[in-house]
Amino acid sequence: VASWDATTRLIAALGLGFDYLFLACYSTAIGVVAIVLSQGWPLGARIAGPIAWAAWCAALMDAIENAALIEIVLGDPGTYWAPMAGVFASVKFVLIVCALLFLLVALLQGRRGPPGAVQDLS
Repeated sequence: VASWDATTRLIAALGLGFDYLFLACYSTAIGVVAIVLSQGWPLGARIAGPIAWAAWCAALMDAIENAALIEIVLGDPGTYWAPMAGVFASVKFVLIVCALLFLLVALLQGRRGPPGAVQDLS
């Protein structure tokens, strides 16, 4: 980062700024899809709310990660920004992976149908 010129730093900062819009979109989408896919699945319905909140927590972790990265891009050589960004990114990815695994299970559960349902194989 120290070798970047002003234009490169500006482009990087702009990309991080756009990520704030993206994090609001992906967290909301994951939460809504979790709620929708859990309909008709009692266990999933109990888990979907916490999964939706986990997606929003992941977005918060992403925002904090971006703030740390912006500090680095703006030239603050603090020794704590990079490790801070790494920790928050790691937590974000764990939360997102858990949420996506739930969505996969919910999707598969929905394809199976309700318990006792006879599936049409035609």
